[in-house]
Amino acid sequence: MKHHVCALLFFVNFLCAIDKHIGRFSYEESFDENLAEEVLKHSPLAVKKYIKSMLYPSEDDYYEGIQQLLLLGKERNVSVAIAKSIALRCGYDYYVIEGSVLLQEHCKGTQMFLHEMLSIIQRKKPIALIITELPEIIEHSGLLASMMWMLMGKYAWDSDVFLIGTSRLQKEQLPQQINERFGGGIISVELSKSSQKCIEKMIAKAGWIEKYKIPCLVAAGFIGCAFAAGYLFAQILGAMQVLHQLGNERELLKQKINDVSNEINIMMETNSRQGQLFENQLYDMQQQLNVLKEEEMRLRQQSYRESISQQEATKDEEDDEEDPISVNYWGDEDEEDFK
Repeated sequence: MKHHVCALLFFVNFLCAIDKHIGRFSYEESFDENLAEEVLKHSPLAVKKYIKSMLYPSEDDYYEGIQQLLLLGKERNVSVAIAKSIALRCGYDYYVIEGSVLLQEHCKGTQMFLHEMLSIIQRKKPIALIITELPEIIEHSGLLASMMWMLMGKYAWDSDVFLIGTSRLQKEQLPQQINERFGGGIISVELSKSSQKCIEKMIAKAGWIEKYKIPCLVAAGFIGCAFAAGYLFAQILGAMQVLHQLGNERELLKQKINDVSNEINIMMETNSRQGQLFENQLYDMQQQLNVLKEEEMRLRQQSYRESISQQEATKDEEDDEEDPISVNYWGDEDEEDFK
């Protein structure tokens, strides 16, 4: 969660730290190489020939090695889309400068154009400078015209700089200096209604993405922040529920421990009472046993006395029986003789 918040802050700081400049770079738009190929399919044949001469130059080309092009068309958006497509197809990134923005900056007296162009060119990377309404702004301001002529004169033969201008004027309406400067690098963008409608449709789709890209990114950032906050809240809520559940389980376990402890105490008390009762019963049984032993002893003594008495009685009877025998021992004859 901490990493998500840091990434969001970095994203917001990145958006806030974007430098203000006159135009916009290719990576700031949604116009990619796939869209460029689709636009070129509906572009005039002269545009395709120009791209071929740029990629595969020959000695017969008038503008061989000259990196300057002027597109003339009534629909500015179509001309700019074709200019972007040419730049991307020829291997250049592009930097689009709106003529109205350039004039506005010039009227403010900031004079950012030349400084910004020089800083971009000094990067030493292939860049196509696309300037809309180029002839119109040159006619409007002499200072802008002088800067533009200096720029075109200095970097006309630089392979890393490709200057593309657009205009709504017809070729016969162009100033003489423009015709001389661009020469054969002037192409009239004449399209059929179907081709123009297809390009406008593709431009509108890309323009919608471009128009709402930053708001969508900001909205995505806020949505991500909301999801992160929701995730954090869910984690906190889950942790609270877990703690509450653990507390309940702890209370339940404590209650069970108390119940078990009470049962143990009851069993110990019961065993104690039963033990006391058992001791009392054992004592009573011992007393009964003692009484029975005494009774047995008494009966044994009595039986012994009775036995002695019976033996004495038997002996007396035997003595009594022996006396008649002794009296009659002599027999009857003797008794008669005695008589």
